[in-house]
Amino acid sequence: MTSTDRLEAYEKMLTIRFAEEKISKDFFDNKIFSFYHSSAGQEGAAVGVCTALNKNDRVFGNHRSHGHYLAKGGDLYRMFCEIYGKADGCCKGKGGSMHMLDRSVGFMGSTPILGSAVPIATGSAFEQKMSGSKYITVVFFGDGASEEGVVYESINIAAVMRLPIIYVIEDNLFAVNTPSCVRRAANFNRRSVYEGLGAVYIE
Repeated sequence: MTSTDRLEAYEKMLTIRFAEEKISKDFFDNKIFSFYHSSAGQEGAAVGVCTALNKNDRVFGNHRSHGHYLAKGGDLYRMFCEIYGKADGCCKGKGGSMHMLDRSVGFMGSTPILGSAVPIATGSAFEQKMSGSKYITVVFFGDGASEEGVVYESINIAAVMRLPIIYVIEDNLFAVNTPSCVRRAANFNRRSVYEGLGAVYIE
């Protein structure tokens, strides 16, 4: 990366953090009782991955995907409008915080059901391979969602079929309020699990 690239990445991370803090404060101060899941603290993962992508590469997100959308080139104004239910939003205000979509920048959608974007993204990668596309698909999900059965199934079929997809696990050590040390066996090893499925695991 050049110094210009690094500066642009840093600016994106700051934009995401400031936007999230602004929305969070407004929801709290004005008692806005609507769904809102902040991506504050995970800006580096979103920007780091999306900076390496082509505009035509596809990104799928989860319930905490404001950062993914902005990192992929999404419009800040349209995101704010979407979260506040305004017609200028990227989904005309009908999707809200957890159901954003903007195909114009390759953000193929976010969904709040844990792990549910993973098989959809795997299908996207399958289509890319079958159509001879040179682009790839990326899907973001948390460490709690990574324990869903459909995630293992998706990664296995992607490895078997050698699909052009990257699975990004954003591990904050908790699944809601449950720490990983409580919900995993003492000898659990994520690397061995995914490499056992035939995937390339990078940490």
